Amino acid sequence: TYDKSDRENRSDVVAVPVDAQKLKDNSVDAYGEGLAAFFVSLALWIGGMITYMVINAIPYRALMSSAKSSRIAWAGYVPGLLFGVAQVAVLYGVLTFALDFSAGSWLWTLLFSILVAASFHAVHQLCVAALGGVGRLVALVLLMVQIASAGGTYPVQTAPGIFQIISPCLPMTHAVNGLRTLIAGGDMFIAAQAAVVLLLMTAICLVATMLVCGRKRTVTLTQLHPSLSL
Repeated sequence: TYDKSDRENRSDVVAVPVDAQKLKDNSVDAYGEGLAAFFVSLALWIGGMITYMVINAIPYRALMSSAKSSRIAWAGYVPGLLFGVAQVAVLYGVLTFALDFSAGSWLWTLLFSILVAASFHAVHQLCVAALGGVGRLVALVLLMVQIASAGGTYPVQTAPGIFQIISPCLPMTHAVNGLRTLIAGGDMFIAAQAAVVLLLMTAICLVATMLVCGRKRTVTLTQLHPSLSL
């Protein structure tokens, strides 16, 4: 009961019922640049772990001096921060000259990466200062958790519920969000929001490290007279 033109039109509708048009926002030149935010954050976290395997989290001998706890905490953090800046320089040097990496805003990407390194090193300093060798294990556990909850490879909404809950509380989540925005040239408000959160986390960790230093300046009777010596 349909004429020829009507039959052809209906055939097209049945074959392709939806005519979709794909529009890419903030596209990148290569697939690897889309994943770069995650792997840069991952590298800087591991770099922070290694830093405080090489140097002391705090100058322990200074705990017995008259120096303020804030100064002791800062004295342990500054060398780590310098290592973090060096790690950022080496990392982007390799990405740029060896892998032909490009970013939407180079200046802000580098500055934000330094902030990421500063935040990660503050977390590692706190873990090691508070817990010693166990703190390094805690940092490794945090790494595993953040790989699943940072949303670097797949949207965090596709992860199990527990990871969606803890994701906003972990620094790598905000590092990935900010770096992804800066590399692809997206909304700068997202990057600014991530930077504020990382600054807040850095400040909290430094204050906590200062409190740990104050606590460690008290020598207990058990430390003076250990029950067992090896």
